[in-house]
Amino acid sequence: MDRDDGRPLNVLDAELARLRERFPAWRVWWIRNAVSRAVSWHAQPSRFPLSASGPDELAGLIDAEPAWE
Repeated sequence: MDRDDGRPLNVLDAELARLRERFPAWRVWWIRNAVSRAVSWHAQPSRFPLSASGPDELAGLIDAEPAWE
């Protein structure tokens, strides 16, 4: 999500926008755990959704996925 002026809402959304721009064929999102407040990062398409503990780790997983380069 963005503000009316196009700026990201927070640091997580800024990272999300960066990943979406880098990987336009992928659906990318993050989820904050309601209990631990930890953030996990996810992406599709793939045979299975990819999951990572951070945006850089997720980018590495997407780069390693040969079917969607």
